[in-house]
Amino acid sequence: MNKLWRIHLFAGAEEKDEAVTYCIKNKKMAIGWPCKIANDDVDEYLEKFKSEHKWTKKNGNYPDSVNRIIYQVKENDYIWTYDKKDGHYYIAKIIDKIAHTPVYQKNDFFSEEFGVYRQVENWYPCEDEEVPGKVINSLIKGQTLQAVDSCLLEYSRYLYQKKHTNNSNHIFKSDENILDTLKNLLHYDDLEDLLGLWLQIDQDYIVFPSTNKQGTKDYEYMLKKKDGSRKAVIQCKTGYSDIDASKFNGYVNNKGYNVYLITTFGCVYNMTDKIIEVNKEFIEEDKAQMYVISLDYLLKWAKENKIILPDRIKYYLDITGY
Repeated sequence: MNKLWRIHLFAGAEEKDEAVTYCIKNKKMAIGWPCKIANDDVDEYLEKFKSEHKWTKKNGNYPDSVNRIIYQVKENDYIWTYDKKDGHYYIAKIIDKIAHTPVYQKNDFFSEEFGVYRQVENWYPCEDEEVPGKVINSLIKGQTLQAVDSCLLEYSRYLYQKKHTNNSNHIFKSDENILDTLKNLLHYDDLEDLLGLWLQIDQDYIVFPSTNKQGTKDYEYMLKKKDGSRKAVIQCKTGYSDIDASKFNGYVNNKGYNVYLITTFGCVYNMTDKIIEVNKEFIEEDKAQMYVISLDYLLKWAKENKIILPDRIKYYLDITGY
């Protein structure tokens, strides 16, 4: 079975921007740690690696990313990367069966900076709304090369073929149910936007944008009823991240805030009998309350209000046929 990967192209290279540009232009995914060997020979590269780079990993092995690009990346796998220089995410398809090392030539940028590389069919730039939330999160930090959740393989294959064939009518088909597919595609920013739009349009709140910058881990931002009667805070989690409801008891009991919580595959725990779960309809209590909102409920609302949705949410609703 094929895999989906993401790579930080040349995270530690002295000429990082030039190396990333070279990879994109010359259809390569590559890592650094050059050893300047005379042949395209991965075994020779590995023999020289430890003495060249003085690798002192606990088990004496090579870095995980070296092992992955040589032994685990396969033909027809897909790979994502991000180029900070031009601000684009890129997607590519691996087309070679084995890894390669550059044949060393003095004053040659490729052979002096590159360690191991794989050939790709092409790197295609993607619009922000096309990039799944899990891909964005995976490229924020982490190792040089690592796998991305396989649930996004089908979408990545679809997106790549759409760009490769230049067919804007290419249809996305997923093996998952549509709701699970959307849960995997959405970024946590999308959840913040979706919940915030619903609260502002249907529940008569306004957002205080500056509260999003306060650095608190409790909530994403603060809202207030247009008539000034009550404040509210929200918390959003994607993936299998859980939410501890007890952290918000003080907002409800002491401050008189409404609290709105949402998570995709995770759960809300430490819930009391007073917490209201919103799945089919919403009726706001007169007193301060905590609400757990289902994504399905919000997406059904979004479907009826597509004209005001951010591009990425609208795009995912359209391609999945939700």
